[in-house]
Amino acid sequence: MAFFKKIIDKLNLKKHFKRKSALLIVFLIIILIFSLRSCSQGNGITKKEYTIGRDSSWYPLQLLGRERSLIAFTNDLMAIISRDIDLNFIWVETTPNELMEGLSVGNYDAVLTSYRPDITNLERYTFSDLIVKLGPVLVVRQDSAITSLKDLKGQSVGMGSSAFLIYNAIRESGANTYEINLVSYKNMNQALDALTNNQIDGVIMEALPAYTMVNGLYHGLVKIVSSSLTNDGLRLMTFKTPTNEAMIKEFNADLQKVKAKGTYAELINKWSLVDPEKQYWHPADQTQSKEK
Repeated sequence: MAFFKKIIDKLNLKKHFKRKSALLIVFLIIILIFSLRSCSQGNGITKKEYTIGRDSSWYPLQLLGRERSLIAFTNDLMAIISRDIDLNFIWVETTPNELMEGLSVGNYDAVLTSYRPDITNLERYTFSDLIVKLGPVLVVRQDSAITSLKDLKGQSVGMGSSAFLIYNAIRESGANTYEINLVSYKNMNQALDALTNNQIDGVIMEALPAYTMVNGLYHGLVKIVSSSLTNDGLRLMTFKTPTNEAMIKEFNADLQKVKAKGTYAELINKWSLVDPEKQYWHPADQTQSKEK
C-alpha cells in the first residue's frame, strides 16, 4: 500500500478527491496490474507438457484388428498438434481398470477415452472435440432405398448386445424406438447374414467393424448409408480447471485446423482407418464412397 500511497501523493490526488475517491483509484490500479499479468500469460496454459493416459486395448471399443492402427494414428495426430500449439504431449500406457484411477490420483493430466460428455461427467471433467468418431452406423442391403433410421418405421433392424448404444443411435437420429422392430444377435456376422437373407431390413453396428465387414466378407452385398448415428468416439478428458480448459480450447482449435488442411484425412488413410462423417454411400452419388 505504501507504493500506491506514493502514487496518490505524487499526483496530488488528496487535493482534488476525497479519501474514498482516492481509494477507488487505488483499487482500479490493482485491477489493472492483475489484468496485465493475466494478459502476459498468453493463452492461459501454464504447463509446457501434458501427460496423457491411454489404454492401448481401447476397451470397450470393437476394432477388429485396428488397435495398432489407432495407436499409430493418435501418436501422429497428437505429435502434429503438439508442435502447432507448442505443448508437449507425453503418453502413459495403462490398462482399462487403471485408466480413470490414474487420472484421479494424478498419474497423468488427461486421458484419451471413449467416455461420453454427458451431464454427469461435465460437472467434473472437460472434454475435447472428438478426435476419432466411432459411433454406430446404419447398414442396409446393396439394393435398398433406405437412407436413414426414419425410413425403417415398422421394419426390423438387427443389433448387437449393446442396447444402450442402439437406443442412443435411434433417439439421436430422430427416429422412434417404438416404431422399429429391434432384433438382437449374438454377433454382427449373424446380423449381417440375416440382412443379406432378407430376414431384417437394416443393421446398426459400430463404425469400424461395419467398414471392415462391408469392405470384406460382405462386399457388394451391403452398404453403409449413414454417418455416425451418435456422438461417440475418442476424446481427451481432464479435470475441469482453468489451465486444463485453456489447453482443451487450444487443442480443439488446432484440431479443426488440421482437419481443414486435409492432414487429418491423410492420417486416416495412412493408417487404414475410417472417417464415418465422410465415407458412406450418398444417394445422390449412386455409388459407394471410396473406403479404406
